[in-house]
Formats: sequence, C-alpha cells, structure tokens
Amino acid sequence: MSLDAKDVSHKHKSDIFIISGFCLFFILVFLIAAPTKTISNDIEVTYTDTETYYEKEPYEVQEAYQEQEPYQSVETYTDIVPVPVSVPYQDYEYSYQSYNAQSGHYYSSIPSGCVCSSNRYMYDANGVYGALCVQLNCLLSSPVTKYRTEMQQQSIQKERPVTKYQTVTKYRTVTKYRDVPKTREVMKTRIETRPVEVNWLIGFKTPYKFHLPLISGG
Repeated sequence: MSLDAKDVSHKHKSDIFIISGFCLFFILVFLIAAPTKTISNDIEVTYTDTETYYEKEPYEVQEAYQEQEPYQSVETYTDIVPVPVSVPYQDYEYSYQSYNAQSGHYYSSIPSGCVCSSNRYMYDANGVYGALCVQLNCLLSSPVTKYRTEMQQQSIQKERPVTKYQTVTKYRTVTKYRDVPKTREVMKTRIETRPVEVNWLIGFKTPYKFHLPLISGG
C-alpha cells in the first residue's frame, strides 16, 4: 500500500469518528433537552384582594357637665344691738301750797315741811300774848311715774346681700372618635399547585411540552 492509500484510509477513519461523535452528541442533546414530563409544582401566585380596615374618624357631640354658678341673694340674720328703751320709774313732784288761817284762828304749831309766812301778834287760847302764825307755806310731794331712756340689748332681724352658688347643667361640644370600616385593594400571595413541564432526565423547567411514549407525566 502506498503512502497515499494510507493517508486516505486514515482520513476515512477520522471522518467516521467525527460523524459518530456528532451523532452521539445530537442524541445526548435530544435525550437531555428535548423530552419533557409534567409534574406538580407549588408556586407563589400574586393576586389582588379587598381588605377591610378601620380608621379613627372624629365626630362632635354635645356633652353635659355640671358647674357652680354664683348668684346674688338677700340673707336674713339676727343681730344683737343696743336699743334705747323708755323705762318707767317712781318719783315725786314737789309744790308749795299756802294755807291762810280763818278769821279768828291761827296756827299754833308749824307742821313739818311748812314755814310760817305771816305772823300776827295776839293772845292765844291760853291768854298768852305773842306772835301767832296766820299763813303757812307748805312743801307738798306727790308720787308720779316718770320715764328714762336706757340702752338695752335686743335681737333684731336684718338683711344683707350674699353671694350663693347653684349647680347648673351646661353643654359643650367635644370631639370623639369612632372606628369606621373601610376597604382597600391589596396585593397578596398564595401557594398554588400547577402542572409544570420539566426535562425528564435533569428536571429543569422547559417552556414547551414534548412527551415521549415511555416517559409518563408526573
């Protein structure tokens, strides 16, 4: 065999190996990448939901409250004060009274409280000559009721202005809060089981479905 024949034979073997390698490569790629199977897979799914929540909402109400309110009044009270009082008492009044002796008579003795205001010389009943009283001036006293003013303590009713207090009900506006339900759209997630196509040998997900007859779906 010449040198050229050896080269041709060697080249022919090389081509066979190359073709065989490509064929094996394509077969492996086909077996790994192409066939799929269906399995169940839990995935997280986003969805929109309506959520109820509560907000504090202000509102105004009339609230009653008690208050002490002053007012003016008149108060009657008892006071002890000195008062002038007319008090009766017994006294005597004095006066002079003149007594004249009747004709032919005289006063032989002078009564107490009297003085002789006129004398006459004559004989008395016993024949003795001398000065005899013919006129008497007597100081007379008579009881009378008189009055004097004295200060005595007495209770009297008086009035004075005073400030008193009464309880009145008033109203004021106050702000209170109540829970008001409201709704809003929120994004939530949930786990759902869905069928997924995966490579039958390695198990990576594929965007296509290609089942071989001998590969059962999961």
